[in-house]
Amino acid sequence: MDFFVLIALIASFFSMLSGGTVADCSSAIVSACFGAVENVLGMLGAMTLFCGITEVLRQAGAVKRMERLLRKPTAWLLGRGISESARENVIMNYSLNLLGLGNAATPYGLKAMEEMKKDGSGKLCEGMLEFILLNLSAVQLLPVTLIALRAAAGSANSEAIVLPVFVSTVICTLLAAAIIALRKCRCKKVLPI
Repeated sequence: MDFFVLIALIASFFSMLSGGTVADCSSAIVSACFGAVENVLGMLGAMTLFCGITEVLRQAGAVKRMERLLRKPTAWLLGRGISESARENVIMNYSLNLLGLGNAATPYGLKAMEEMKKDGSGKLCEGMLEFILLNLSAVQLLPVTLIALRAAAGSANSEAIVLPVFVSTVICTLLAAAIIALRKCRCKKVLPI
């Protein structure tokens, strides 16, 4: 990957020199850097806010209620061998992804992976692979982060993506669950328990 980035950087440098627009290019680089910093700071603020809100929800017991609701699906999808703290982090990750808060869901996903790593004696286990698959295909009811990015970029109708995102993420999650189910069925036939 680094090799391709280096090639692209060298090619763009020679393109800039051959075009004779060094001043325009350098001003574009500086303005893009300022825009990137503004975007990062804005996303950092939103992520901090939503991480704080989710921690308040966790301490208020909302996670325990969600955990009871999602206990059977997560036990089927991830297996029964994961710890309670890992299960709580998985459910928080799924819940925040459902609300479209992928940036706020990331810390919970990382904590869940760390807990599952402890449970699985430090090795990559089936539950971790299935969690990654479902996490990558997470259903989003309201893609808040994407709407905020589109609004910041000046989109006239930034929420127009809600239905297409919902439909595509439902399809992806159903396919991920089907892959997990097929794999579990195949494993039972090959290796009876």
